[in-house]
Amino acid sequence: MNNEEYLEWEEEAEEVIPLLSLNNHHPEMAGREVVDLYKDGWRDYSSINLEGTLIEHEYLIEIDLSGSDLHSSILKGCDLSGANLSNANLENAHLSSVCLVGANLSNANLANVNLWNADLSDANLENANLNNANLSNTNLIGTNFSAAKWENINTDAALFCHTIMPDGSHKSDPVRVMETQELLRRYAAGERRFEGIVLYRADLRGVDLHNIIMPNAHLANANLSGANLQESCLTNVNFRGTDLSGANLKNSCLDSADLSYANLKGANLLTLDMNGVNFTDANLLSAKIFFSQTGRFRNTILPNGEVIVGPNIYPSNQR
Repeated sequence: MNNEEYLEWEEEAEEVIPLLSLNNHHPEMAGREVVDLYKDGWRDYSSINLEGTLIEHEYLIEIDLSGSDLHSSILKGCDLSGANLSNANLENAHLSSVCLVGANLSNANLANVNLWNADLSDANLENANLNNANLSNTNLIGTNFSAAKWENINTDAALFCHTIMPDGSHKSDPVRVMETQELLRRYAAGERRFEGIVLYRADLRGVDLHNIIMPNAHLANANLSGANLQESCLTNVNFRGTDLSGANLKNSCLDSADLSYANLKGANLLTLDMNGVNFTDANLLSAKIFFSQTGRFRNTILPNGEVIVGPNIYPSNQR
């Protein structure tokens, strides 16, 4: 092999190595290593020994931890949306306030796990072991628990909506879960207060709901494109993944609202009440908005097309 051939081979080898599983090189890792490598582009941490690791409030979406040992680990407040945790060992893990939206936890061992205040909406926990788990105050909208081990579970204040239970039955909160047509009927009759309601994948395109009062409501993945929500109380509303393109939210209160992954293209967001809003992965292209308070910005597309990589609390790439 001559020098030119060797250099070409070396370049090809360097390109291939990052595609390999880290388990080939790092069978055991510390939490800080996982975070640093994730920021460098690594996603495959399958079959890694992470027992007792500490990772808090990190952005680790679509990470592959399948088959990994996370026994007694602490992952408080992490965003693990779309993560693969199938066949992982999470026994005795502390996962309070973790975001596991759309995550795969099938066949995982979650015995004695603490999932207080976690978001498990649309997550797959089929055949998982949840014995003695703490699911209090957890979002279980669209969660699949088919054939899961389910003994001595704490579900105090958990939100059930189209949740598939271990026996295959469906469970929804009879008070908070509301059908779209019922909302529209009651609104047309003059009712305006709908605090804490849950609208599952609602189609509300172009509807007029101005002056509506629904703090703490759940409208994740709804379609509100072109809707009129002007001068409404939307404090702490979950709009995650919602289509709000072209919607009118002028002078509405959006304090602490979750607009992560939402489509806000061309929306009117001219309001002064927008403190603590989560704009993670939101698309604000051509939206009308005045940033006067802090929020959460990460991979956020601003009205002018600028992308904030973040994480930032101000709409600027300057930290």
